[in-house]
Amino acid sequence: MKIKEKVNNAVSIIRDRIFKKNKNDNSILMEIAKVQDQLVHAQLLFDTQTNLDLIESCIYQIESLEVKYNYLIKEARAKGLKQNINNLCLAN
Repeated sequence: MKIKEKVNNAVSIIRDRIFKKNKNDNSILMEIAKVQDQLVHAQLLFDTQTNLDLIESCIYQIESLEVKYNYLIKEARAKGLKQNINNLCLAN
């Protein structure tokens, strides 16, 4: 699990560098990064849970975040941010 945390930290640093270069439309990119981080966290939680109720809760949370992520990706593409989104999706 520590390796995943190190990878997530590295991804966050890279995202920060991307955002500094792309200050236009920064808010939607920040929201995408935030949802990606939440997804990684929810998936890590899912991987470590043993209680069935908590596992079910993680599943609903992951599904909800995936819907939000897909919506944000569509919005970003509509604004012409396709290349930036590809650079951002390092955690997947």
